[in-house]
Amino acid sequence: MHKNRLAVRVSNRIKKWLHPFILSENQWIRPLSDQIENLKTLDPEYFSWLVKHKLIDVFPRLMLPEYPHSKSVLFSVVIPVYNTQSNLLEKALNSVANQVYPVWEIVICDDASDSEDTLNYLKILKNRHNHEKSANNQNHRIKIVTNSHNRGISESTNACVEHAKGEFIIFLDHDDELYPDALLKTKEAIEHNSHAGVFYSDEDYLSTDGYHHSYNFKPDFSSSLLETHNYILHMVCVKKDLFLEAGGLRKEFDGSQDYDLLLRLLDMGQYFVHIQDILYSWRENETSMLGGILKPEIFDRGKKALEDHYKRTGDKIQYIKDHIENIKGFYRTRFAMPEKINILAVQIGKRGFYFDPYDVAKSVHVEHLVWDPSNIFPMEIADTNADIVIFLDSALIPSSWQEFLNEIVPVALRKNIGAVGALVYSGDHKIIAAGRSLMPWGDMRNDFWEYDSGDKNSPAKRTRDVVAVSGAAMAISSTVLKAVLMEGTPDQTMWDVEICFRLNRSGYRSVFTPHAFLLYKGAIEQYHGATMFDVRHLAEKYNIVKDPYLNTNLIDINNLTSTDRKIVIPSQFKKKEDGIYNLTKEEKKKREEQEKKRSDFYHKWLAFHAPDLKKSSARIAKLKYKPFFSIILPTYNSELYFFKKLLQSLMSQTYTSFEICISDDSSTDHIFIEFLER
Repeated sequence: MHKNRLAVRVSNRIKKWLHPFILSENQWIRPLSDQIENLKTLDPEYFSWLVKHKLIDVFPRLMLPEYPHSKSVLFSVVIPVYNTQSNLLEKALNSVANQVYPVWEIVICDDASDSEDTLNYLKILKNRHNHEKSANNQNHRIKIVTNSHNRGISESTNACVEHAKGEFIIFLDHDDELYPDALLKTKEAIEHNSHAGVFYSDEDYLSTDGYHHSYNFKPDFSSSLLETHNYILHMVCVKKDLFLEAGGLRKEFDGSQDYDLLLRLLDMGQYFVHIQDILYSWRENETSMLGGILKPEIFDRGKKALEDHYKRTGDKIQYIKDHIENIKGFYRTRFAMPEKINILAVQIGKRGFYFDPYDVAKSVHVEHLVWDPSNIFPMEIADTNADIVIFLDSALIPSSWQEFLNEIVPVALRKNIGAVGALVYSGDHKIIAAGRSLMPWGDMRNDFWEYDSGDKNSPAKRTRDVVAVSGAAMAISSTVLKAVLMEGTPDQTMWDVEICFRLNRSGYRSVFTPHAFLLYKGAIEQYHGATMFDVRHLAEKYNIVKDPYLNTNLIDINNLTSTDRKIVIPSQFKKKEDGIYNLTKEEKKKREEQEKKRSDFYHKWLAFHAPDLKKSSARIAKLKYKPFFSIILPTYNSELYFFKKLLQSLMSQTYTSFEICISDDSSTDHIFIEFLER
């Protein structure tokens, strides 16, 4: 009797501990081999990353001590649909059904589709929903609403949200896929950032033949980068209340509706959290931004969303250009120069400083101060009456002083902007300064050092927030600079880094702009600031734990020592001028050969870990006669879980000359019948 009571207490404790993570009856744990097969890619380094980060052993994760006390979060995954291919929509839905975190619902809005394929598939989903609802089954988690007429993606998404019960909304395109840990990683981010209302993740692209490529590892939230293009894209999770408070998506921005929403949430003062993990796969096809031909008005609407953003922020702009360097969806803003401006130009070094007073407008008044960097930082700058302080190495020359000032001064005067750094390049067009990054082991590096400054598609051509900029070409509002100099004299050798760290701690952003650029006339090795220097003590002093704008997944980990490691240029920058990803001829040829030989990395991985697979393949190759098998499967109300496992075991055979013939004896189980129909 005592043992029975003990068993009951233990059983109840386990149930309480697992709640709410008890898997539903329709969920099943995917075998390791299945997971690996879904990580197909032709990029060996990316395959290594996927195997390391995306294989999921579900039970240890669910057994972590913090889960018993955590609050369940219901995610509403909203999917607007219009004439979607049923096989692609099914893949999207399965990617949600296969989530490790089980507390979710799917809300689909059919925007008056007229495709028979789409309508038939939605009918099957509706029948399943009604069947499970009538059976009082907790798994009726797919809701379908239908528009009476075609209303567009914005209003269809809004209709989904209206019917959503979740506290958080996940946006999923009808033909894309989530990685199995997407909702779990998002829930973890929500638990650690309860004050935040917007979450976004990294993503990759999914080719038409199912290969992952072009990983997009993003920085933590950078409003300056967002003002150049919608770098956030997928996956986006927003609190439902905030979505409704913002007014939802606006129909007049269809095609760029997500960009408009993000800018409005930014202007509402919402806190954005970046989940540094790839949780979303964006599928290439003829109707997507990746593989399709898009109407020009989509990008015009993005430009209009950006114009509305600047109206809300009160920024005065001179113009916004789109299709920068012929890349669709990228915008370049020139902010308006004040009618009158007083500038203090701090010359760094005793070399002759070339400044043409006739090259600036009469409304611009420039004073000079020469500073020998072998001396301590000139604190008399704090007494200036100028509006802007610009630090310039004496060996730097712009193509036009007025153009340089027109670009850097208005940015430095914007709200919440601290230091603004310019692009510096050498005589042979190699980048010397384009912002700085703090490496995890404490080194400060100049971004894109010695990369080609003429590369139109280089990420160095994007205005973006950085942890620090080079003091050799740096502009700061005198009001902001005076405030941080009150803390004392900056470090003599790393004064620019310390100023940026102080600005960061005070809530100001350091910004790099490629549109203010200068030519460096000296030798590169004499340039102010080495390519790499240790700032660990400064980072600790100002509590800079990590560089928020450096995604550590981009650090080349293949080199043995940290001093040799470089920041990798993401593969998505291998694009044509029209901005659409494309393989080179050599890459295409290699890809075709690999596909013919079935030499994807999944099979290579299996061959390595299962040596007898090679023997099996060798035996099959030696067969003079290769018989064709017909495997007969009679079924009647089969248990779906075991039936799927049976099919998987057949499809994983190394000998492939066979067919599967299923003969169903008038099954009555609704779910099993629908599975056979699909």
